Amino acid sequence: MPNDDMFFPYFIIVYIVASFSFSSAVAGLYSPSDDVVILTDENFAPNVFDVKNAWIIEFYNSWCGHCKRFAPVWKSVATDVKGWQSVIKVGAIDCSSSGNLRICSNYNIKGYPTMRLLPSYSSKNETGEEFHEQDPKKLREKMVDFVTEISGFGTGNWPNLLPLESLEHIWGEAKDHHKHVALIFEEEDSYIGREVILDMSGYKDVLLRRALKPLMIKFGINYFPSLYLLDSNGMYQQLAEKGTRREQFKDALLIIRGGQDPEEEVDKGGSDHVVEELLDKDDGEQLQVTTRLGVYMQDLESTVTYLLRQEVAIHRNMNEDSVTALKTFLLVLAKYFPGREEVKGYLWRIHTWLGTVNEELSGQNWLRKIESFQTQETYLPDRIKWIGCAGSKPEFRGYPCGLWTLFHTLTVNAYRIEKSSEKFNPRSVLDAIAGYIKHFFGCSDCTQHFLKMAKNIDNEVKYLNESVLWLWRSHNLANERLKTDFSTDPHHPKVQFPSEEMCKQCHSVPAADQKLDWNIPVVFNFLIDFFSKDKIISIEDDSDGANSDDLVNDKNKNNMDWWERKQRKKDIEKIWDLRESKKKTKQQKVKSVSYQKNKNRVKVYGKYEMNESLVSEENIKTSFGFSHIDLGMCVVFYIMCTVIVFILYYHFAVRRCRFSSKLPR
Repeated sequence: MPNDDMFFPYFIIVYIVASFSFSSAVAGLYSPSDDVVILTDENFAPNVFDVKNAWIIEFYNSWCGHCKRFAPVWKSVATDVKGWQSVIKVGAIDCSSSGNLRICSNYNIKGYPTMRLLPSYSSKNETGEEFHEQDPKKLREKMVDFVTEISGFGTGNWPNLLPLESLEHIWGEAKDHHKHVALIFEEEDSYIGREVILDMSGYKDVLLRRALKPLMIKFGINYFPSLYLLDSNGMYQQLAEKGTRREQFKDALLIIRGGQDPEEEVDKGGSDHVVEELLDKDDGEQLQVTTRLGVYMQDLESTVTYLLRQEVAIHRNMNEDSVTALKTFLLVLAKYFPGREEVKGYLWRIHTWLGTVNEELSGQNWLRKIESFQTQETYLPDRIKWIGCAGSKPEFRGYPCGLWTLFHTLTVNAYRIEKSSEKFNPRSVLDAIAGYIKHFFGCSDCTQHFLKMAKNIDNEVKYLNESVLWLWRSHNLANERLKTDFSTDPHHPKVQFPSEEMCKQCHSVPAADQKLDWNIPVVFNFLIDFFSKDKIISIEDDSDGANSDDLVNDKNKNNMDWWERKQRKKDIEKIWDLRESKKKTKQQKVKSVSYQKNKNRVKVYGKYEMNESLVSEENIKTSFGFSHIDLGMCVVFYIMCTVIVFILYYHFAVRRCRFSSKLPR
């Protein structure tokens, strides 16, 4: 199989096209007013690679409920360690944005949220340390341990986090600009000393170190942690004592220096134009949401587009198990997707090709290959736009809603097509869905909950109609679990589906002390009807939808159809060809100039100027274009031929004479 590097230029072209094509489905979970540095594909390299500070970066997904719950924690951590930015910065990058696909793929992000620690002066090949800790205290300690470990590789401006071995060492470190020298005494497993040192790292007039038990005994200090101010005469003054919190240690140090601001302003590391762009967005903007209930084809196609071009493509490498799960899911998707023939044909082409793949597959090759299947007859629009799954804000609903809807339509359509088949496995669609969730779905927390429910599929699903009902029950269990969750859209509360307004007969009237009960046969018929192919609302039929005009005509939001994207791709390829042509032309000009300079480098003999490279005897030409060597060789060859002819003539002439003399007369 060809090396992935051979396809990298092509992947870049596809990536650029995709960046133009995908409209940003979400605005992200962080804003410039937060202390979290918002990283993107544009500002990632200049801010993260080859810089003096380390980084702790959250790779998240805007539609992931777990990420939404964690976002306030990450913001609070960033605010808590804001003073550490000269040593380590806190950032976040949204992997649900198509523009950030390359970065997230390079770091092989498979679940969200994922944190990575990157050292100072890291290169683009540096993967850093991955972890998934989400407790604020442990996150802070993780940062301290990491910075302590790599402190030897930091810059000269980094504070020394290692414990002081003797008092003389601290005076050896003291410089003229250090107006205050302080020492924190603490136990070996304590973090407070290093945290306060990092808190004060922006104050260049304070030298702060930490000391452990042996040095404490020498000073006669019996309680810890404690903070002392030192002077060059060997005198020390207690500033804070046992039981003092980290904030009080810091405040005590600020008081002795007059409470002035740090001498060095620490920037947030974000690209100016990115920050300005985010500031232009209204965080309180309410999206116009359709009130028409139903399944929208635009939602289904948007889900498949994100699924194939983002969620699968983001994997740096897919192992054989992942490829097998993808094959199974693509077969189900191609057979039972209730969409247009052009889209179904596109899915079948992907499935057919995927059947020939018998080894690991990279995200680059996957994206390159599926884009090559776009034709006038088989295609999948790149446009991502939500109608029935639109939330009151960009970070609500969207893809998770679309994915549940897609799964329901697959189980219902499979039932309609295969219900008369006795050989059909009633669990095949659910198994394919579970395989996809296990290997590709980005929300780790959601994946665990779904796979936990899917453990009993073999026992719970014996007939095809039970496949439809199993997914319905699982969806309602998820709604019940998340109804009070931070990630739930307040304008679209999670209720048991279908609601009484949608299907009154589906609900059995419970007694006052009983839970909600269902009329299962009625529910089943409702699901078969609601998610059936002929009930799906196409874009053209959505005359009541407030967003339908945007879907068709909104060119300002990069909603190009497949043909426009194909032409854009050709334009990009032409640009590359033009660059290569210019490069070759430039090289030819350089050669021409070099030849002209060489030609003009001559020696003057009397009245004649002769090129030095042409003066040699071998290169002097006659008027017929032959050199003297050529003519000399011709003469020698002519003489040799003449001699041979004479020899042959003499040989045959002598033999003839001898033969004639022997004949009888």
